Amino acid sequence: MPEHLKANNFLAFLLISVGTLVLIASLGYGFFHYNLTNPGNAPLPDSLVDLPIKTHAFGRQAVGEINQLHGLEFPLLSGAVGHYGDQGQTTLWISGAPNPSMADKLTAKMVERIAEGDSPFRPTNERQDENRTIYALDGHGQKHFYFRSGKLVVWLAADVEIADQALAETLIFYP
Repeated sequence: MPEHLKANNFLAFLLISVGTLVLIASLGYGFFHYNLTNPGNAPLPDSLVDLPIKTHAFGRQAVGEINQLHGLEFPLLSGAVGHYGDQGQTTLWISGAPNPSMADKLTAKMVERIAEGDSPFRPTNERQDENRTIYALDGHGQKHFYFRSGKLVVWLAADVEIADQALAETLIFYP
């Protein structure tokens, strides 16, 4: 085969390859952007500590509530907020990150912001449970816990009397 045909074949192959990569990247970005603007539903247990879920929010509404609480806009692909019991004895906020590494970064950011001291929460404990760290805090008259579970960041608020049982059930639901 003449050299100029070999060069033309290589150039054609190169252009097709680059075009395919650009197409795949564009589709991936479009899919990711769509999921950021239309977050899905994160899972919530039907009850905690024998308290039924009374009110809940999922998807875009839940992510909006979570971002409003933090005063920041996190890149969340799913979300859920559940209030349990007639007096809101427990509440779960679930944030779905794009991947476990991003969930770790979101958790680390929460640790950092709470440590700055401008938070209404006071850290009380930190413990290791298998492959995750569970952070415990006091604030707003309740006990609070947060941790990463896969791509999810879980925050639990519970009345003091039922906090340990609520945490145990939450850890089972979000392994």
